[in-house]
Amino acid sequence: MFYIYKRKYCNVAKYNDDKLYEDNIKGDLSLNYIGDDYEDKLYNIFSMIVWRLSTLYNSKKNDLGLISYSNFFKTDSTYREVILREIDEILKEDFLSKSIDEYMSVFE
Repeated sequence: MFYIYKRKYCNVAKYNDDKLYEDNIKGDLSLNYIGDDYEDKLYNIFSMIVWRLSTLYNSKKNDLGLISYSNFFKTDSTYREVILREIDEILKEDFLSKSIDEYMSVFE
């Protein structure tokens, strides 16, 4: 979720952008959100991320020789080259990107 946040609000262009590793999140993550659907939006963004990463894991587990979900997140190279690239693809998809924009509005 912080990668999505950085893509949307910290001028991070893609998974290999040097700005990704900068300390560029300033202030509170949630500023004056007045809607009563805060928890729903957070639930939806986490659900979308978990669903997509679960699907990604299942499609890559044989190619990457994975035997558990925890192994999927253990190496930096898998995180950068597989997981963050997948999130970049999600952000390119018009419908999903619009949904993410709606869910992430709690951080505006």
